[in-house]
Amino acid sequence: MSATGDVIDNRFTLILPLGEQKPKELWVAEDLRDGSKIALVIYSPGKGQRHRVGRFCQVMQKLVELRHPNVVTVYAVGTTRLGVGYASMELLEGDTLADRLAEKPTLWASEFMNIATEFLEGLAVLHDHGIVHGDIEPSNIFFVSDYGRLMPKVAGLGYSRSSVRADKTFADREDEGYLRTLAYASPEQVSGREDIDIRTDIYSFGVVLYEAFSGNRPYHGESCEEIRKVVINSSVTPLHEIRSQIPEALSNLIGSMMDTDPTRRYDNARGVQRDLLSLALALPESFKNSPLPKQPRRS
Repeated sequence: MSATGDVIDNRFTLILPLGEQKPKELWVAEDLRDGSKIALVIYSPGKGQRHRVGRFCQVMQKLVELRHPNVVTVYAVGTTRLGVGYASMELLEGDTLADRLAEKPTLWASEFMNIATEFLEGLAVLHDHGIVHGDIEPSNIFFVSDYGRLMPKVAGLGYSRSSVRADKTFADREDEGYLRTLAYASPEQVSGREDIDIRTDIYSFGVVLYEAFSGNRPYHGESCEEIRKVVINSSVTPLHEIRSQIPEALSNLIGSMMDTDPTRRYDNARGVQRDLLSLALALPESFKNSPLPKQPRRS
């Protein structure tokens, strides 16, 4: 575990911890080359796991080469002499979708449809580069101000990967801090399958849309194991059956994103974006001008 004041690779001084999901840590750090504040992901899987550090650096290097306004910018990637991987990226300031769904000001349905289609552009760019995000949820959808409007960015990139190997932490972790993350994970993630691909992100963003429009997550449980069982074995109640004002066409689109069988989902983010844009044009004004339901603040 790193500590405040540690210097990584003679370049980054750790200032403030932002989070940890072993074997990764996220810190606010100072870049000693220019004094700027950045976000630093530290990847330390332990002895005998240098191949995992190599995979982490490969994915992060792809992100360095990928520059898009709807994707958090990754600046530099490296490995320390002790074999610890790291990646520096832009330090975002503002709200996440989780903040906006729980607090004022209200998000309106039409506004959120625009946000969703723009976020899908960033997600599609990741997929075009062979990168699976693997952790799409409201706290990883970040808003920055862009000439007075909310511009979404794909955040949480420290957990992305390009391999189709399963992320075993979704299948093995039992700590309560994973309850939130598991609620957005695809069935193939929580069961530890090895055929993970970009369709897992389609599923997770479907859960985000479902929650935003209904006011509730589709799955609940008191433990990680309960969540896993529900995600793997249950089908969701269609949105239009929960809130009658939700157009059935929108409900069906989100339902198809959340199909438990990956082969029946959209196979790329651009397909979702195309259909969501087309659907937005046909939505009744009464729905467009309706507020999204407020949600309780969750940890």
